[in-house]
Amino acid sequence: MVFSAANHFGFQDLTSFPQNKSIRELATKVLTFEEVEIDSELSEQTSFSLGDIAYHIERLRMVNGKAMALDTSYFRKENMPNLSKNDAQKSIYQYIRDEDLFKIAAARSVATVETADERETDLLDLNESNCVGVLKKYVYTDLGSLFECTETKYIPNHFSLVGFESY
Repeated sequence: MVFSAANHFGFQDLTSFPQNKSIRELATKVLTFEEVEIDSELSEQTSFSLGDIAYHIERLRMVNGKAMALDTSYFRKENMPNLSKNDAQKSIYQYIRDEDLFKIAAARSVATVETADERETDLLDLNESNCVGVLKKYVYTDLGSLFECTETKYIPNHFSLVGFESY
Protein backbone atom coordinates (compact mmCIF):
# COMPACT_ATOMS: atom_id res chain seq x y z
CA MET A 1 0.00 0.00 0.00
CA VAL A 2 1.13 3.51 -0.78
CA PHE A 3 0.59 6.48 1.50
CA SER A 4 1.85 10.02 1.64
CA ALA A 5 3.70 11.68 4.51
CA ALA A 6 2.08 14.94 3.38
CA ASN A 7 -1.41 13.49 3.77
CA HIS A 8 -3.88 15.81 5.50
CA PHE A 9 -6.92 13.64 4.87
CA GLY A 10 -6.01 10.90 7.33
CA PHE A 11 -6.24 7.14 7.10
CA GLN A 12 -9.08 7.26 4.55
CA ASP A 13 -6.63 8.84 2.07
CA LEU A 14 -5.17 5.38 1.38
CA THR A 15 -8.00 4.76 -1.07
CA SER A 16 -7.02 7.81 -3.16
CA PHE A 17 -3.92 6.10 -4.59
CA PRO A 18 -4.50 3.95 -7.70
CA GLN A 19 -1.86 1.50 -6.42
CA ASN A 20 -4.15 0.71 -3.46
CA LYS A 21 -7.00 -0.75 -5.50
CA SER A 22 -6.77 -3.97 -3.46
CA ILE A 23 -8.22 -2.13 -0.44
CA ARG A 24 -11.78 -3.31 0.11
CA GLU A 25 -12.26 -2.22 3.72
CA LEU A 26 -10.67 0.30 6.07
CA ALA A 27 -11.54 0.23 9.76
CA THR A 28 -10.30 1.88 12.94
CA LYS A 29 -10.40 0.54 16.50
CA VAL A 30 -9.89 3.18 19.19
CA LEU A 31 -7.77 1.55 21.91
CA THR A 32 -7.24 4.66 24.07
CA PHE A 33 -9.08 7.97 24.28
CA GLU A 34 -8.15 10.13 27.27
CA GLU A 35 -7.18 13.65 28.25
CA VAL A 36 -3.67 14.16 29.59
CA GLU A 37 -1.70 17.11 30.91
CA ILE A 38 1.60 17.56 29.11
CA ASP A 39 4.46 16.93 31.52
CA SER A 40 8.18 17.27 30.79
CA GLU A 41 8.46 13.79 29.20
CA LEU A 42 5.43 14.33 26.94
CA SER A 43 6.62 17.84 26.11
CA GLU A 44 9.90 16.44 24.86
CA GLN A 45 8.12 13.70 22.92
CA THR A 46 5.38 15.89 21.36
CA SER A 47 6.82 19.45 21.34
CA PHE A 48 3.68 20.68 23.16
CA SER A 49 4.15 23.12 26.03
CA LEU A 50 4.24 22.03 29.66
CA GLY A 51 0.75 22.17 31.14
CA ASP A 52 -1.08 21.91 27.79
CA ILE A 53 -4.08 19.58 27.88
CA ALA A 54 -4.11 17.06 25.05
CA TYR A 55 -6.16 14.14 23.86
CA HIS A 56 -4.07 10.96 23.92
CA ILE A 57 -5.54 8.63 21.32
CA GLU A 58 -4.34 5.21 20.23
CA ARG A 59 -5.93 3.71 17.15
CA LEU A 60 -5.42 0.36 15.49
CA ARG A 61 -5.77 0.71 11.72
CA MET A 62 -7.25 -2.24 9.88
CA VAL A 63 -6.96 -2.85 6.14
CA ASN A 64 -9.06 -5.67 4.72
CA GLY A 65 -9.46 -7.06 8.25
CA LYS A 66 -5.72 -7.09 9.06
CA ALA A 67 -4.11 -4.93 11.74
CA MET A 68 -1.68 -2.92 9.61
CA ALA A 69 -0.83 0.19 11.65
CA LEU A 70 -0.89 1.55 15.18
CA ASP A 71 -1.30 5.31 15.67
CA THR A 72 -0.36 6.98 18.94
CA SER A 73 -1.56 10.57 18.75
CA TYR A 74 -1.64 13.69 20.88
CA PHE A 75 -3.98 16.51 19.84
CA ARG A 76 -4.02 19.83 21.70
CA LYS A 77 -7.48 20.09 23.27
CA GLU A 78 -7.45 23.88 22.88
CA ASN A 79 -7.70 23.40 19.10
CA MET A 80 -10.64 20.98 19.26
CA PRO A 81 -12.29 21.13 22.68
CA ASN A 82 -15.28 18.91 21.82
CA LEU A 83 -13.50 15.99 20.17
CA SER A 84 -15.11 12.65 21.08
CA LYS A 85 -14.12 9.01 20.91
CA ASN A 86 -16.69 8.64 18.12
CA ASP A 87 -14.88 11.34 16.10
CA ALA A 88 -11.60 9.47 16.64
CA GLN A 89 -13.25 6.25 15.46
CA LYS A 90 -14.15 7.94 12.19
CA SER A 91 -11.75 10.65 10.97
CA ILE A 92 -10.34 13.44 13.10
CA TYR A 93 -9.31 15.38 10.01
CA GLN A 94 -12.86 15.12 8.64
CA TYR A 95 -14.13 16.33 12.04
CA ILE A 96 -11.82 19.38 11.81
CA ARG A 97 -13.16 20.17 8.33
CA ASP A 98 -16.83 19.51 9.22
CA GLU A 99 -16.64 21.73 12.31
CA ASP A 100 -14.62 24.35 10.39
CA LEU A 101 -12.21 24.55 13.33
CA PHE A 102 -9.07 25.63 11.44
CA LYS A 103 -7.09 24.93 8.29
CA ILE A 104 -4.30 22.39 8.37
CA ALA A 105 -1.29 24.15 6.88
CA ALA A 106 1.86 22.08 7.26
CA ALA A 107 3.43 18.96 8.69
CA ARG A 108 6.93 17.90 9.52
CA SER A 109 7.51 14.15 9.18
CA VAL A 110 10.31 11.80 10.17
CA ALA A 111 10.37 8.20 8.88
CA THR A 112 12.45 5.44 10.50
CA VAL A 113 12.45 1.69 11.06
CA GLU A 114 12.61 0.22 14.57
CA THR A 115 12.62 -3.20 16.19
CA ALA A 116 9.04 -4.15 17.07
CA ASP A 117 8.29 -4.28 20.78
CA GLU A 118 6.06 -6.87 22.45
CA ARG A 119 2.91 -4.74 22.25
CA GLU A 120 3.38 -4.02 18.52
CA THR A 121 4.03 -7.72 17.91
CA ASP A 122 0.80 -8.56 19.77
CA LEU A 123 -1.36 -5.93 18.03
CA LEU A 124 -0.06 -5.85 14.45
CA ASP A 125 -0.17 -8.66 11.90
CA LEU A 126 3.64 -8.68 11.57
CA ASN A 127 3.96 -12.42 10.74
CA GLU A 128 7.73 -13.06 10.59
CA SER A 129 8.69 -9.37 10.64
CA ASN A 130 10.58 -8.22 13.71
CA CYS A 131 10.47 -4.52 12.91
CA VAL A 132 7.99 -1.73 12.20
CA GLY A 133 8.12 1.28 9.98
CA VAL A 134 7.66 4.45 12.01
CA LEU A 135 6.31 7.76 10.75
CA LYS A 136 6.29 10.59 13.27
CA LYS A 137 4.32 13.67 12.23
CA TYR A 138 4.05 17.13 13.75
CA VAL A 139 1.07 18.94 12.19
CA TYR A 140 0.39 22.69 12.27
CA THR A 141 -2.63 24.95 11.78
CA ASP A 142 -2.68 27.82 9.29
CA LEU A 143 -1.78 30.12 12.21
CA GLY A 144 1.44 28.17 12.79
CA SER A 145 0.22 26.42 15.95
CA LEU A 146 1.25 22.80 16.54
CA PHE A 147 -1.97 20.85 17.12
CA GLU A 148 -0.98 17.22 16.53
CA CYS A 149 1.89 14.86 17.18
CA THR A 150 1.31 11.36 15.85
CA GLU A 151 3.57 8.35 15.67
CA THR A 152 2.36 5.63 13.32
CA LYS A 153 3.93 2.20 13.47
CA TYR A 154 3.15 0.06 10.47
CA ILE A 155 4.00 -3.28 8.93
CA PRO A 156 7.06 -2.39 6.85
CA ASN A 157 6.59 -4.83 3.96
CA HIS A 158 3.05 -3.58 3.28
CA PHE A 159 3.58 0.19 3.03
CA SER A 160 5.51 2.57 0.84
CA LEU A 161 5.96 6.19 1.80
CA VAL A 162 5.77 8.60 -1.12
CA GLY A 163 6.51 12.28 -1.25
CA PHE A 164 6.22 15.05 -3.76
CA GLU A 165 8.34 18.13 -3.23
CA SER A 166 7.73 21.38 -5.07
CA TYR A 167 10.61 23.85 -5.43
